[in-house]
Amino acid sequence: MINLMSRQKVAPLEKHLVHGTFVSVSKLEAARRQLDTAIYLQFNDGDFISIHTLSYAAIEILDALLQAKGKRNFSVLRSEAVKPEYRDRAEALFRQTANFFKHGKKDPGSTIDFNPDVNRLLLALGAWSYGQIAGVTQLTPNMGAWFFWLRLWWPEMFVSPPCPPSLEKLCQQFRPTDGSRFLKTVSLLITIAAPINSSNDR
Repeated sequence: MINLMSRQKVAPLEKHLVHGTFVSVSKLEAARRQLDTAIYLQFNDGDFISIHTLSYAAIEILDALLQAKGKRNFSVLRSEAVKPEYRDRAEALFRQTANFFKHGKKDPGSTIDFNPDVNRLLLALGAWSYGQIAGVTQLTPNMGAWFFWLRLWWPEMFVSPPCPPSLEKLCQQFRPTDGSRFLKTVSLLITIAAPINSSNDR
């Protein structure tokens, strides 16, 4: 029987773990990366469980950061981001599956009926929270593209940020199923426009 704890057996792995290259990551960066990845998956018809898990993990980080900074926490932001008539439904959707995809100890044999549309809510609220911490001008191109998509295809539920008329006209040329192409086009335009807007603000 192999002794997995033997130094002789784990030495190569230990060498990489102890002496390998380390990357310093802040809490805010972790949340940003998780959200950007989840948005990319959403636009590209990726796995909805992965989207949910990534976005919820980011939201938990952002909620803690908001509280630590003495700013409005996520429960307040959630109320502001969703129109009043949809808040009860959004709250139920938000809490329904969060722990199910993370834990298996208490109910290893159970299943859940999951509505993937809840991911739209999580991504919007996550990006909204990120903007409250980093500043709206610091929203990533992926986050900006997601807000524009919601403005076009789910306007009855979300209070979306203002959209420049020229960009809104361009966005209207896409169909709801053009997720991947929409993300590439809109995020590129946002990336190009960011330095211009920054210089105009000086």
